Amino acid sequence: QASTADLSSFKVPTSKAFPEADQPVLLNVSGLALYPRQAQALHRMIEIESGNVAFNEMEHSEHELPGTNVSLVADVERENNLKGGVLADAMGGGKTVTTIALVAQGVAERRQREGCSRWTLASEREEEEEEITGKV
Repeated sequence: QASTADLSSFKVPTSKAFPEADQPVLLNVSGLALYPRQAQALHRMIEIESGNVAFNEMEHSEHELPGTNVSLVADVERENNLKGGVLADAMGGGKTVTTIALVAQGVAERRQREGCSRWTLASEREEEEEEITGKV
């Protein structure tokens, strides 16, 4: 049976209300920058990944008891952290670069936690390893 739950308060959130995230280091090194709307989406994505966005889960169930005029109605609600989302921009809107920026931000945060001071290319790491091991 169709649910009669009130969905008038349901809104699809956007990133417009969020501040812009800092430009990821990887993009700065490459000489690239996110557009403001991409930086806002990145901020929202970082907040979601960090577990800082609350989500109110609601479930409504209504069942009529056969042979009676009685219906059983159950509503359950709980607050949880949002576990992900959908990045829905128009084609060509920069979804790929925004997602790459999220990954780059995560890498930068991990490098900072682990004490890595700079970005290196794979070829630079190979050269450093050859210097250390003496292998050419």
